[in-house]
Amino acid sequence: MLDFFLRIFDPIAHRERQAERKRKRNAIPPDVDPDALDVVVAAPESAPHDRRCRVCGDSGTGCFCMRCLAETMEVVPRNRR
Repeated sequence: MLDFFLRIFDPIAHRERQAERKRKRNAIPPDVDPDALDVVVAAPESAPHDRRCRVCGDSGTGCFCMRCLAETMEVVPRNRR
């Protein structure tokens, strides 16, 4: 009930109180070793696609052709074996 009145009459204090509660919920307990927790490793990025300029035929990996100085690069289909 106090949170309701705090939210209406003093929203800044309410926000601070909610943030403190969230910090306490997400805190690591003192009996847990932080090094023993699982670490999520991001998936490796795939290799960039080979691209060819549709105007001059220059190859590269970005969308921007350095010879034409324009965004004219398109993806070259890879040969599947």
